[in-house]
Amino acid sequence: MEKDPQAARERLLDIQKLISAEQKNLRSHIRQLKPPYPALPESDEDLGDRLKELAERIERQWGPRVELDVNLHRHRLPWAVAQGVYFIVHEALVNAARHAKASSVRAAIRSEDRRLHIVVADNGRGFPFHGRRDHAALAGMILGPVTLRERVASLGGELAIESGETGARLEIVLPHGEKED
Repeated sequence: MEKDPQAARERLLDIQKLISAEQKNLRSHIRQLKPPYPALPESDEDLGDRLKELAERIERQWGPRVELDVNLHRHRLPWAVAQGVYFIVHEALVNAARHAKASSVRAAIRSEDRRLHIVVADNGRGFPFHGRRDHAALAGMILGPVTLRERVASLGGELAIESGETGARLEIVLPHGEKED
């Protein structure tokens, strides 16, 4: 603080934003643990903005360059699905930064054929296995990020991972029960 007060103020502002975002995430987690309430929103129209904020936060906190491409084709996702997507992308980005030590991560979320396609690719160390594994192989061999795989399964989706020395690529397909605008 004494050497560079402006940098210290900026860092404190970043920390305040991080705490605020994590409080929102915690509230969402708590809501998921409770029975549904009529006051909960029917859909999440802010998912794209929330993911953009997440990508910026991951860049500031962990360091990798994060490229985000969200294209939901004018569809609004049901709130529970949007929350699941947010937490899936969050975990995938943090894992790429923290465990794979990636310097670059790309996340694409697209709505196609009444399904949601999520691809997260990084240039990190990859997983302890090389090649492609589908959801059944990952579960049977207890490979990959267990929490992520379980979250995908809870939403009725499938996870596949391609891993090698130059990084990993997670491919997730979810039914999304969209609502057309």
